[in-house]
Amino acid sequence: MASGRVSGMAMAGVALLLAACHEPRQTGLVSASAAVEPAVLDFGEVPVGEWRSLEVTIKNVGFVPFHALEVLRLDDNPSFTAELESSGKIMPGADRRVVVSFHPIHEGAQGDRLQISTDAEHRPTSPVALQGKGSPAQVRIIPSTIDFETLEIDSERWMGAMVDNPTDLPLTLRMEGAGADQFEVAQVTIPPSGTYKLDARFFPQQLGHSGARVELRACETCTPAVASLQGESVQSAFRFEPQPLAFQPIPVHEVTEATGVARNITWRPVTITQASTSDASFTLLTGLEHETVAPGEAVSLPMRFAARSSGPDLGEMTVSYTSDRPRSSHLVLDASGGRPTLAVAPMSLELGDLPVGAKAHRVIRLSNAGTVGDLLLQGMGGQGPDVAQFNVSPPFLGAAAYPYSGGAWPAWTAPNVPIAPGQYVDVKVYFEPLQAGDFTAEVLITTSDQFNPVRAVRVHGTAHPSGRCQYRLSPQPKLDFGMVQPPFGAVLGFYFENVGTEECAVKDIHLSNDAGGAFFMPGGPLTGGSVPPQTAFSAQVAFKPKKDGHYTGELSITVNDPAGPVAKLPVVANAYLPCLTAAPRYLDFGAIRYDCAPKPRAVYVSNQCSSAVTVSNGWIGTGTSDQFQVVQEPRYPVKLEPGGGFEVGVTYARTVLGQHYSPLFFQAAGEPSPFMVPLLAETNHEGLRVERFVQGTD
Repeated sequence: MASGRVSGMAMAGVALLLAACHEPRQTGLVSASAAVEPAVLDFGEVPVGEWRSLEVTIKNVGFVPFHALEVLRLDDNPSFTAELESSGKIMPGADRRVVVSFHPIHEGAQGDRLQISTDAEHRPTSPVALQGKGSPAQVRIIPSTIDFETLEIDSERWMGAMVDNPTDLPLTLRMEGAGADQFEVAQVTIPPSGTYKLDARFFPQQLGHSGARVELRACETCTPAVASLQGESVQSAFRFEPQPLAFQPIPVHEVTEATGVARNITWRPVTITQASTSDASFTLLTGLEHETVAPGEAVSLPMRFAARSSGPDLGEMTVSYTSDRPRSSHLVLDASGGRPTLAVAPMSLELGDLPVGAKAHRVIRLSNAGTVGDLLLQGMGGQGPDVAQFNVSPPFLGAAAYPYSGGAWPAWTAPNVPIAPGQYVDVKVYFEPLQAGDFTAEVLITTSDQFNPVRAVRVHGTAHPSGRCQYRLSPQPKLDFGMVQPPFGAVLGFYFENVGTEECAVKDIHLSNDAGGAFFMPGGPLTGGSVPPQTAFSAQVAFKPKKDGHYTGELSITVNDPAGPVAKLPVVANAYLPCLTAAPRYLDFGAIRYDCAPKPRAVYVSNQCSSAVTVSNGWIGTGTSDQFQVVQEPRYPVKLEPGGGFEVGVTYARTVLGQHYSPLFFQAAGEPSPFMVPLLAETNHEGLRVERFVQGTD
């Protein structure tokens, strides 16, 4: 009985032990657990055709071994590969590597998912995300530009380049560009993983510059590696300088000589076989047969012309040579008389003595002294140590100017201004001294004159120090045109007076704001000069509006006053159809001497509206002086019926030398600004001059 109890107790203990071994927590401790790291595998940027490998680790984080079964790419992207390091058990605490490689076969972002299978009870269910970006293949073409230089048309040249292909993909070749039909390549593809030769041919079928490019791609949509192809095609290997070769006009039975140059402008040497002329009047003075001319090399062509008859004589010299095959070049021989030639007047310019800061000009005239064909003005320049003290204007003929097409002083490029036989253009030469001293330079004129393409005009000027200018600019505070009826215009003016003891250096007198062309100076902008103490100058400003409106402008004068280096005068005007009109539209007293009495002038002011208008006042506004005076006028206000009017008489005092401008205003009721009649006059010195001398014998 006792032993049975013991046995029963023993069995009960075993049962309890077994029950304790199957607690959930204890069961988890003896099961297999797997972990996979990382969850995302990012390869970054990898050039197309190249490889980059990273690893995924399978870790045993439990206490029971398990097996790594397989790795599977779920999206089957061929740019990714995965390989399990080895199969078999993964013991507790151990790990196993999966090598994943990214080999982009096209550009752009790419991805896949990697499922890793194990027989562990606890294992990740989410796949590892694979991602990377294919960047352009690192293919290089050396050199990147293949220059075939210059070839004769219908000839060929092969040149090579090296292609460095670091990818394991073959490269396809494609020719692109406007001149692709002038080039070809020998290869269709470039093998992978290495450096290979690329052979290209230039076979021009048209004259001039040709350009194309070779594009190498690792895939159809890949960014290409590019090599530029370029070349020039010419009719013949020789370029003649000059072409044509011109001879000086000579009398009949006389001879003259001229020398040209034949330059090989192609990439290969050529051999001259013969040189002949079409006219016995022309003779080559040296033998050229069997002479080899290297690329870029030139041979001299001394020629003689014997005039056998009067008038023009055109001939041709043929230079036969061998390059890839027999070819020839042709030089025109021109012994015509009367070709375009440049005549310059004057050949030297004296621009005088100026204060520093002033500006003066003289005009040189450029004429075509030939009888056949236009002469082209191609440029204006300068040379010499003092060239910065001078400048030139664009060429002009009358009011028409021909702006320069490029460059800057002292090397302006003119727009090939044509000058017909017997015609001319003018150019202003400016002297604008920046410091005191004695200055000399040369103005250079470049034309199509074949005998003298560059002519020089000597220019000279001196400059002395200048003090501070004290001046008065009239009218003030503005030059007011009042109201002017479109499309009619009006002319007033300004008056610059030196009121100090130092001379004034003035320059660049122009409208810095012309209100879109409504204001202008009838004589054009003024270059400048010197204004001695107690002297003055004046000039006209005109207003001619195209439409109604209020206009504002500005006159600018550069002056030697450090406190105010640019004198400015506002210019204002209104334009609309008023009720008042004047006959004549302006009063011009003309040029009057000190010793001659002027005749009074009268203007008739009338109402052109269909209803009555009241003129409230009439007066002489602020002008350049007080030389004008009203001597006859009605009693204001004056009511004018339609068509009615009145007369106003004005006289001129002539006591101040120079030109004078004042506005005569009439204010009509209801009008926003007064109607204006310009008053113009000029006072000159007396017309008599006294000469004193001692008479000798009878």
